[in-house]
Amino acid sequence: MKNVMIILLFFSILAFCTSVFAINSAAFYNEGNANYSKGKFNKALENYKKVIESGINSADLYYNTGNAYFKLDKVGWARFFWEKALALDPRDSDIKYNIEYLKLNKLKDRLKKDESGNVFALIYESISLKSWYMVFIILYIVTCMSLGIRFILRREGLRFTLMIIFIVGFILLTYSGLNLYFKNADNSLNRKAVIVSKEISVKSEPGNNMGVELFTLHEGTLIRMVESRSNWYKIIAGEKLIGWIRKEDSKLI
Repeated sequence: MKNVMIILLFFSILAFCTSVFAINSAAFYNEGNANYSKGKFNKALENYKKVIESGINSADLYYNTGNAYFKLDKVGWARFFWEKALALDPRDSDIKYNIEYLKLNKLKDRLKKDESGNVFALIYESISLKSWYMVFIILYIVTCMSLGIRFILRREGLRFTLMIIFIVGFILLTYSGLNLYFKNADNSLNRKAVIVSKEISVKSEPGNNMGVELFTLHEGTLIRMVESRSNWYKIIAGEKLIGWIRKEDSKLI
């Protein structure tokens, strides 16, 4: 009985701390929105950062943080937080609009990007990693249930229908599983990043006194990190521009 009381007390304290934590985060977030509405963008950023530091992972939070940075003309950090928001909610039209506006009106770098328009690539990009997990789980359940019920039923008409459902479900399950695998691999091995320094030199080799300058990049440019070595990242910009940059000049999404 004593052990049960200790366990109940522990969970009660844990629930209380969690509720206080949630209330404080909501208060900082609402205060940030109020400061933003008043044009106090630095104050708004302070509030949003406190919420982010508490561990909250939200597309709306990152979107608002990006907006505040944009108002302060810090386009690199604005792009970074908008891209984080887009990763959580790839279909949000407001986030997409802000990024496109930034690319057309504020960024100095005009890099070519491989955009084949392939419908499968568009589907892949428009669904977040979390959503791919959900799709995979739902399809797995549907596929297993259709196969299981088919073996139970005796009516040929329903058995045939369930077999069709199973085949279609299995194909979609395989497709979603492959997308889930590549999405995970893409996030871990070929991570997106944003240049946050005003202007940087991209070098042929890592190291302050190594290699030569290949080209320059400016804040707000989206890149991909393909290798990490000490304080340097090997990056790809656009389709074919490859080189090394200091880690401090970019921020991984």
